[in-house]
Amino acid sequence: MRSGIAIALAAITVFCASFKGAYDLWASLLFTLAVLAVFSIVLIRSAWTDEALAKFPWVPIGIAATGLSASLASPVVPFDAWTLYPTWAAALLVFPIAVYAFKREADFDSFLRLLIPFFIVQGVLVIREQALGGFIDQSSGLLYDANAAAAFQVAWIPVFADRIRRSENSTVWKIGLIAAFAGFAGAKSVWGWMALAAMLPFFFPKKISRGQTAVISLLLVVGVIWKFSGSSDRLAWWATGLRMFADNPFTGVGLGGYSGAFLAYRVGDGLHTVSPHSVVIQLLSEFGMIGFGAICWAAATLVRERASDIHLRPGPALGAGALLLFSLISVCFEIPVNLLSFSLLAGAACAGGSFKSAAVPKTAAVAVGALSLCLSPFLIAPWQASRLVIAGQAALSAGEPENAAQLFEDASSLDSRSFESRRWEARTAFVVEGAEEAVALQRDAIARNRLNGVLWMELAHYLSEAELTAESVKAKERAHQLSAGLLK
Repeated sequence: MRSGIAIALAAITVFCASFKGAYDLWASLLFTLAVLAVFSIVLIRSAWTDEALAKFPWVPIGIAATGLSASLASPVVPFDAWTLYPTWAAALLVFPIAVYAFKREADFDSFLRLLIPFFIVQGVLVIREQALGGFIDQSSGLLYDANAAAAFQVAWIPVFADRIRRSENSTVWKIGLIAAFAGFAGAKSVWGWMALAAMLPFFFPKKISRGQTAVISLLLVVGVIWKFSGSSDRLAWWATGLRMFADNPFTGVGLGGYSGAFLAYRVGDGLHTVSPHSVVIQLLSEFGMIGFGAICWAAATLVRERASDIHLRPGPALGAGALLLFSLISVCFEIPVNLLSFSLLAGAACAGGSFKSAAVPKTAAVAVGALSLCLSPFLIAPWQASRLVIAGQAALSAGEPENAAQLFEDASSLDSRSFESRRWEARTAFVVEGAEEAVALQRDAIARNRLNGVLWMELAHYLSEAELTAESVKAKERAHQLSAGLLK
């Protein structure tokens, strides 16, 4: 059974990595549903076979999930927060699944072998992209972008390297390592190389002296200073996130809200970004003190739970460490496959050694399975609504406003948090019914994305057409305020 779960986890990982890191809504939805299915199977298997599950993961997971849910209290963009939270919750559930599945080293090896074909394909695609581009630009292969590709491969390179060191027949692991390095090198991530270099003292604890460790640390510090001394964009992005945190200290702007709130809180005149480029800034800005504190508390609880019998497997532990270090000053956990990788590696690292276990009660297993089935329609609804919005846009472009209006209304019924469906309802109403109806619907859209300057500018247009000049002027002023003066 454990080997079957390990294979399932490998299939989920390859799927996520192959489709832009599961960044698109449909892919992240399938990831969430797959994890819920595997989780339910593990619980039901444990309940009916008396196969005990490790007890130590549950308290930290409960703390983290509860703390992160605080970001749902008053998000800037409710649609983003409520569609991204299941992805984060699913990544949390992967941790106990991995602890269960990777109890035996052989099952973890089977999991890794199934990842190697992906790394080969990824490496070949990256080499091809580099050759066609003259080895100048960054390459992402199958991942969403170069940052996502660098983060994903940073996590698994130490794992393959550790397997080479520990295995008598290391050919397969050498192939995996070479392929992962090929894909990683094409991403051309300076910080990725630094994150890997930082793991060397832990990878060779007996061969690298304290003096050499100090030299590596000094080189890393110099590298960080060199990398960021020529550009203030990243510092401005961090300052922007801290402004969000200062204005929303307890629950943040909501999961995924950094991109929606960026222009409203923008610091400086640097490049526009949808990511804070730091997991610390991300947690503070999007989850506030409650979410950030919960993550820290969960980590401390996990360490305390495992302190007495800790036996970390070095490869997965170093992979998780490299990924966490990479996330400190780069895009990382915004991409679901990197959340998945961290949870998998943390679970594999903690699965060794002895720990207290307990069988799952049958009633609890059945309840979780039933709850997963009941949640599925609600998880699928945002994706269905997004497809209806796209269909409505096509109908509107084809000169069928009545049909478009019905599609947008159906989308709003499926997902009441969607601002896009309200926005397009307003646009259709403006064509069919006039400006007054459009104003009411546009205000509904703004209530679901209150810091979007474009929505305010569209409202100003509808108000002007409705001959509400004073309100139109105020809406236009609000649009300029929220867009850092970029809207004309």
